[in-house]
Amino acid sequence: MALTEYKGYAIESAARLMPDGRWEVAARITRTVDGRTASRRFAEPASQRCLLEVEADKAALHLAKRLIDLGLAGL
Repeated sequence: MALTEYKGYAIESAARLMPDGRWEVAARITRTVDGRTASRRFAEPASQRCLLEVEADKAALHLAKRLIDLGLAGL
């Protein structure tokens, strides 16, 4: 997935194929403030894994936006 800009944050999917054959829903959120860059990775629980990488990428974008909107990105 390409880098997505959202409300001053950069979001990218960090989905990865797990041993069970499903894709982990995970996103990396990055923010640069006053020349200092901070980044965190967030993942959904195993019960939220996807069968297709494209589904995991879409879910990761949704996860990241939700965390940013709720002020939970912690950056």
